[in-house]
Amino acid sequence: MISPNDAGSAASPRYGVQLRDRPELRVDGTRLVDTGAIDARHVSVYGAEAGFQMQNFLLEGEYFKYKIDRRITGAARPSDPDFSGWYAQGVWVITGEQRLYNPTEGRFDAPKPNYNFNPSAGTYGAWEIAARYSDLDLNYNDCGAGKAIPASPAACFDAVRGGEQKISTIGVNWYLNPSIRFMLDYQHVDIDRLNAAGVQVGQKYNALALRSQFTF
Repeated sequence: MISPNDAGSAASPRYGVQLRDRPELRVDGTRLVDTGAIDARHVSVYGAEAGFQMQNFLLEGEYFKYKIDRRITGAARPSDPDFSGWYAQGVWVITGEQRLYNPTEGRFDAPKPNYNFNPSAGTYGAWEIAARYSDLDLNYNDCGAGKAIPASPAACFDAVRGGEQKISTIGVNWYLNPSIRFMLDYQHVDIDRLNAAGVQVGQKYNALALRSQFTF
């Protein structure tokens, strides 16, 4: 259970909780889903994650839920919202290497190539294909498209229209040696979000990224 920080008597809300996130391929600080500040007494967080590996195949997933206890009291008190998110991803190291589990950090490390990149010797490092799907839902009792959020107690007056973000990803990773890798990722991002008037302000777009990484 988490208690929000006191932002001071001049802040509104004074004890605000705000959930938001950026897309998984990020070039700036833009956040496409955002609950805005919610006046909260405390926040409860529940989650579970799991991973399974069989030879050179790896599957992982995680689910979490946030429940917010509003600070507002009285007969017109809005209900307490909850939000959730999850992802599932899998990788196949097509050159046969395995990802070793790192118990200290609680994750699977990158595969170590059986043979480093060396064309003269006929070896080309490790190759991996990856896929991922994630869904972050920051909507609560959102009334539906075309409906404005009521200003006074009525159906949906407690709506939170933070938006729902769904991302599908496929990628190829190339590990030349334990220190160098290249990553090519394609993502389809689908944002479903209504504004206070009930107008769709979400968007859909595709992204392609090529990245390199050097570790030492």
